[in-house]
Amino acid sequence: TGSTTGGTKGAKDFDLFGAISSGLGSLFSGGGGLGSILGAVTGGASGGGGGSRGSSGGSIICTALMEKGELDAELYEKGTAYLAQLDQATVLGYHLWATAVANKIRNGNKLALVLCRPFARSRTGLLATSGTLRDHLRFPLGTLTKFIGEPVCTLLGKLAITAVMQAEINKALA
Repeated sequence: TGSTTGGTKGAKDFDLFGAISSGLGSLFSGGGGLGSILGAVTGGASGGGGGSRGSSGGSIICTALMEKGELDAELYEKGTAYLAQLDQATVLGYHLWATAVANKIRNGNKLALVLCRPFARSRTGLLATSGTLRDHLRFPLGTLTKFIGEPVCTLLGKLAITAVMQAEINKALA
């Protein structure tokens, strides 16, 4: 049992995603939707192999591209290792939109493939480097995902967390 207040237990013991998943599950019942996305994130965030189709670290779009042979496996591993160290709100925000995109890629949507492939290749290429200014100039789309995409995903994740927590508070007060 985890604790969120004082004591000897750390914040690490509190299962934030478990609480949010429970809240989203009640908000979006009927299977699928945000509740199942969050379940995938929860598994990835807790080291349980979550993510999409067993990816390690929560990668979704890169997993779909690798499955299609559109992304190098070594670069894919660099991307999943980086994603695993991101803030959980960022990963949640990413999963909220990326699951649908990855499904389109898997289902053969050419537009999704053509739009995502250069970003994914540039991002994983950047993540495989030491991150110098030269590296960022060499991989400009990867740089965009890092300095614009990640903050946007963090915001989306925090908004989702806030919405679920507010719904849980409203339910408790009702």
